[in-house]
Amino acid sequence: WGQGDSCHSWYTDGVINVKKSNNLKTEEFRVGASFTNYDSHVVYALSTGMDHPNSGGHIWVNNPFDGPRHLILSYMTTGPAPSKYPTVDITVETLQGTVINTTTLVPLTTLYESKLVHAIKTSVVATIPHGEFKLFWSRQETGRLGETRPFRITAVQVVSTDVVEGGVMGPPAYFDSLGQFGP
Repeated sequence: WGQGDSCHSWYTDGVINVKKSNNLKTEEFRVGASFTNYDSHVVYALSTGMDHPNSGGHIWVNNPFDGPRHLILSYMTTGPAPSKYPTVDITVETLQGTVINTTTLVPLTTLYESKLVHAIKTSVVATIPHGEFKLFWSRQETGRLGETRPFRITAVQVVSTDVVEGGVMGPPAYFDSLGQFGP
């Protein structure tokens, strides 16, 4: 996109080719099958897992380009409100610990009105110069009815600063599949 991009998505194949903290794991889900749709397939997300849903984690992200780029994160959401996923604080730092940006992500989609859905949301979390950075996340709250699902990432992209939303992992929502992404 634009003046070059570096996109890393593991949503469809489970291959995570970014450096990550040791507490992170790849979660696998079978989705798409419902009473109206008998086809299903496997998708993947990176998280702290259902055993440690309140933990945070981090990944390393590299901007290989000479100029600044947007750092975009794709993550799982549910709808309608309240989300089954936690609100998280995202912090992007240099390897020396200088904070580049901090933002809050609310993993909620309102695009499907009152239908129960799982969908992928994509958000710009920072503008980063050339070099390597750490992207941290920490949980702010639990999901609805005290459910404790971990924050789940499906892709990370380094794109031109004129790109504000990614298309790497913005697939159609999975209707009737809330239980397929964990209890």
